[in-house]
Amino acid sequence: WGRHREAGFQPVAPRQLHEHPFDKHMRLRIAACLATVAAATRPPVVVSGATGRVGSAVVRSLVSRRGSAEGVYVLARDAEKAQAMHEGVQCLCAAYDDAEALAEAFGSVPSGFRLFVACSNSPQQAALEGGLCRAAHSAGCAYAVKLSTARQVLEMKQGGPYVAHLEVEALLAELGLPHAVLRPNLFMDEVAMGGFLGVAGPLRESDECSHPFALSPISMIDVRDVADCAAALLDGAQTGRGTGGEWLDLTGPDAIALGGELADCISELRPRPVSITACDADAFVAQRGLPPAALASLSGFLGVLGSHCADVTDAVRQITGRPARSLRDFVRDRSTVFLPSSFERLLGATAPSFAAAARVATASTADDLEDLAADEVLIRVMVAGVNGGADTFSVTRAAAEATGIKLGAEGVGVVVAAGAEADYAAGDRVAFIGGGYSEYTRVKARLCNAVDEGGDAAEQTAARVSGLTAAVALGHTAPVTSGDVVVVTACCGATGSFAVQLAKAAGASVVGTVGSAAKVDAAKQLGVDRVLNYRHESLADVLAAEYPGGVDVAYEGVGGALLGAVCANLKPEGRVLIVGSISQYPHNDETPHHGVEGVGDIMDDVFRPGRTVELPNGGGDDE
Repeated sequence: WGRHREAGFQPVAPRQLHEHPFDKHMRLRIAACLATVAAATRPPVVVSGATGRVGSAVVRSLVSRRGSAEGVYVLARDAEKAQAMHEGVQCLCAAYDDAEALAEAFGSVPSGFRLFVACSNSPQQAALEGGLCRAAHSAGCAYAVKLSTARQVLEMKQGGPYVAHLEVEALLAELGLPHAVLRPNLFMDEVAMGGFLGVAGPLRESDECSHPFALSPISMIDVRDVADCAAALLDGAQTGRGTGGEWLDLTGPDAIALGGELADCISELRPRPVSITACDADAFVAQRGLPPAALASLSGFLGVLGSHCADVTDAVRQITGRPARSLRDFVRDRSTVFLPSSFERLLGATAPSFAAAARVATASTADDLEDLAADEVLIRVMVAGVNGGADTFSVTRAAAEATGIKLGAEGVGVVVAAGAEADYAAGDRVAFIGGGYSEYTRVKARLCNAVDEGGDAAEQTAARVSGLTAAVALGHTAPVTSGDVVVVTACCGATGSFAVQLAKAAGASVVGTVGSAAKVDAAKQLGVDRVLNYRHESLADVLAAEYPGGVDVAYEGVGGALLGAVCANLKPEGRVLIVGSISQYPHNDETPHHGVEGVGDIMDDVFRPGRTVELPNGGGDDE
C-alpha cells in the first residue's frame, strides 16, 4: 500500500473502494482472467444438424455464451454451407450414415466432447441419429443432448416423428451415454413462418387466413429458447441422471391461440387488424396436396397438438436462468415477416394546391425494407397529423416539376423495422416527421422521438410539431411572463390551441382570433380572455381600444391584415412570432397585404429563411 501511495494512489473508505481507478482496473483484469479460465475449461461441443433451424441456433447460442467459437464444432454433410452459416466455427464433414466418416470426424475432436443430436424429420431419421450416437459414443463422447418432440405426441404416439424419437432415446439409454432429452412443444417459428403451418405467408396478400389452431391454446416455444437450453446443458455441468438421462418438457410462458394472441400481435404491425379463423385439421392438411399416406399421420399429429399441448412448464427458466420469450417478443423480433406485401401512400408533385397534387399510390413493402438505411426506421403509421401549412407548401413551393413527394408532415406510429444504427427496435412507438399520409413510412431515426406506448396517439401527434413549436416559441424565443398581453391568431388551430394554454399557464392575458361563430366557444374553453371573430370585428381596433398599453407577444400564423394589426399595436419591445401564413393558402382568392413596412413576403422573406426583422416602431434590442 505504501508503494501505491508513493505512486499517487490515496486511501479510500471501504464503501468507496469500488469507485477507485486502481480497484476498477483490477476488477477488469480479474474478469478477463475468469473469462479466459472459463473458456479453457468448457468442454468441446459438437453440434449436428447445424444447418437446420434448431442446430444453427444452438451454435449461435454457444458462441454467444462463450464469447468466441473456441471449442465449438459443427458436424454437417455440406461443409461449405455450414462454414458459410457459422464463420469461425470448426467444421466437421461427414454423412450421418457413413460410420467411417463419422469416426474420422469425431477423432479430430478432443476426448470428452459433448454432442447435440438433431436430424431433420424423415423416414431415415432414426437410423441417421442412431448411427451418429453410436459413432460419438465410440469416440469418447461424455454427454449428449437429444432434440425430441412434445411429450404429449410421444405418449399418444401420433404423427410420423414420434417413432424415430423414441427409438433414439432408447438407444442413448442402451449405450449408457449420459444425456438429456429436450421435448419442446410446437415451435412459434413453425406456426408463424413455416411453409406448412405458418400464417405469415397467407397474410402477406390478405388480412385474413384460416388455421386449425386458431382457437386451440398451445404453449408454443421460441426456437431460440430451445437452443439456449441446449447450449446451457452442453456448456455446463453434466445434468443427466446416470445413463437413464433426463427428459425436459420445454414450453413458452403462456398457452396461446393463433386467432387471439397471435392475431393481436401481428395486428400491431399492420395497417389493419388481421383475422385468423378456425378450420378443420383434415381439410387443412388435404389442401396442402400431400399424398394420402401422409394425411392420416399429420392429421393425428395436429390433433394432439391442438387439444393436448396447453400445459406450461418453467423448464426454460430453470435451465437458462431467465423466463421463456413471449409471443409478443417473438413477433417483434421477426416483425418484417408479418408485414403485407404492399401498402398505400399519398404522393404528390409540384402543383398549385394540395388537392391537385395528391394521389394514392401502391408501394412495395419489400422495396422499402431493401432501401432501409442504417440510420432509418420503417414505421407503421397509427395517426397522421393534418398540418395545413406543411402539407400545402410542400407541393406549392416544391422545386419545378418535382414528383414522388411523400405527403404528410407528421404522425405517430410503431416501428416495424430499424437500421443497424437506429436507436429503436420493432414495437417501439414514436412520433415522427415526414411521410405521415401513408400506411408505412420510412424516415430518419433522428426525426423520431419515443413516446409512451399507452398514451393517446392523436394527442402525441399534436404535441410533436404543434405543441413543441408553441413551447419553444413562448418558453424560449419570446418567453411569456405573468401580466403580458399575448395575441394568438387562429387560436383554435393546432399550434394556436397549444399557444393559448401555455400563455395562460404563464399568467398572461390572451387575445385570440377565430374565423367562425362555432370557434368562439372552443376558444373560450381553451381559456382565451378576449375572443375576436375577425369577420365581424377589427383586431386593430380592438387592440387599440381595449389594450392601449400594447401587445407583448403575438403568436401569428395567419398573415395579411391580422399581421398588420398586431405589428401596429406592439409595445416598443414587443415581439411577433411568425408560425405560418394561412392567408397565403391557395384556397384564398386574394391574399391581403399585411402593410408592414420593411417586411416583404412572409413565407419567402421571413418564415422560410428564418429571419428576424426589426420593425420601424420597434424599441430596444428585442424586435
